[in-house]
Amino acid sequence: MAIKFQTNEPRTLCFPYADYLEVNGQYGTQFLYTVEAEGLRDRLYATPKLHQALQTTGITAGDLVTITKIETEGNRMGWTVEVVGLPVPEPEAEATEGVSAPRPEANGKPAFAEMEDMIGRCLKASWAAWQGLDEEFAFSSEDVRAVGITLFLECARKGCLPQVEERQSVLA
Repeated sequence: MAIKFQTNEPRTLCFPYADYLEVNGQYGTQFLYTVEAEGLRDRLYATPKLHQALQTTGITAGDLVTITKIETEGNRMGWTVEVVGLPVPEPEAEATEGVSAPRPEANGKPAFAEMEDMIGRCLKASWAAWQGLDEEFAFSSEDVRAVGITLFLECARKGCLPQVEERQSVLA
C-alpha cells in the first residue's frame, strides 16, 4: 500500500535508498520512492512538487525525513520537507558485544579511513572463517573476497564493524 498524507499532519519516513523511479500513471508523472514507515517498507508516490521539495532538501540514503502536506494560498496544496537525521539503530544492534559503529564525519557519513578499516576487518573475518573449516574443504581467494565483501555490505548497511578473532594465519 502506498503512503497517504493528511493535510497538516507531519509524517516521518526513512528513505533507505534516496533514489527514485519516474513513473507515468493515471494522475500524470509521479516519482516512486521506497520508504520505511513505522518499521515497514512501503512506497511513496511523490507529486512533482513533493519530488522537487525532496530533491531540494538533498536527502541521502538512510535519512529520516518529516513531510507535511500543507494548504497554501488559494486552497492549493504544498509540501514542507525537513531532514530530521539518521534513524536510531535497533537496540539489539547496540547490545551486541564487540561491535562499534563508525564515527560519522560532519556530513553524517562514515569517514573513508573507517570504511577502509571496515573492509579490512571484513576480509580478515572472512579469512578466519575459511581457515576454521576442515582442511579437506577447498577454497580460493575469490571465496574469501566474496564473503568479505558480503560482510562489508551488511556491516555498512547496519553501521557496525566486525571484530576478528586473533589467529595465526598467512596474513599475520
